[in-house]
Amino acid sequence: MTQEEFDNKVLAAVSGHVDVMEIAADLRRQGDPQAKRIEEEQIFCNNVITALEGYDVTSELLADGDIDSLFELATGAVQKFP
Repeated sequence: MTQEEFDNKVLAAVSGHVDVMEIAADLRRQGDPQAKRIEEEQIFCNNVITALEGYDVTSELLADGDIDSLFELATGAVQKFP
């Protein structure tokens, strides 16, 4: 995977995260108890994104499988909501 491909995946995860957080904010304003659960999931998603942001793929600190797993975790957290 090139650095550009990696960075584009990170940007896609960030975009999905922002979209879900907007939904969570709307639910919180409406007093929906699901807002807290969504926010907690998104805190986890934010931690994954933070770990990936700025990562240099040439450093090889993470194995390809580790990177794929992190992207899968972030994607799963943001795909639960349309």
